Amino acid sequence: MGRLFQILTDVFGQENLGGLKKIEGQEVLLLFPKMSNASVIIKIINCRIIPIEYNTHTPHQTVIEFWVEVDEIVPLLNDIIRSPANLRGIIKIVGKYVITRKLKPKGSLRIILPILKALMTGNHNMYKMEKMTS
Repeated sequence: MGRLFQILTDVFGQENLGGLKKIEGQEVLLLFPKMSNASVIIKIINCRIIPIEYNTHTPHQTVIEFWVEVDEIVPLLNDIIRSPANLRGIIKIVGKYVITRKLKPKGSLRIILPILKALMTGNHNMYKMEKMTS
C-alpha cells in the first residue's frame, strides 16, 4: 500500500506536492484493522511519500485507519485518487468516508490533509483526456 502511494505521488501528483514541504520528516501510520491488522508507515522525505518498515515499538501520533474489507480497499483508494485536490474533493472524502467511519484519521489534520491532497490526482490531464474520449 505504501509503495502504491509512493508511485502515485511520483507519477501523477506533482502539482500537489507543495503541501508535503510543510510536513517534511513526518511519519504516518496507515492501519487496516479489517485486513488482519495490516499496517505500513509512510514518511515524507524530499516532498515524496516513502514507505518504511513498521516498528511496533514506536508509537505514532498520526494514524489513518482504513476500516474497510479487502474487496472495498481498491474502490476507496480509487475514489480518493480520482478526487480533485481542492476543498470540494476534501469535502467529498470527508462526507463519503470519514463521516461513515470507513476512514478514521487520528492525530494532526495538519499532517493528514497534505498527504491526502498529494494522493488526490483528479485534476491531472490524464482524466481530462479520458472525459473527452468517452
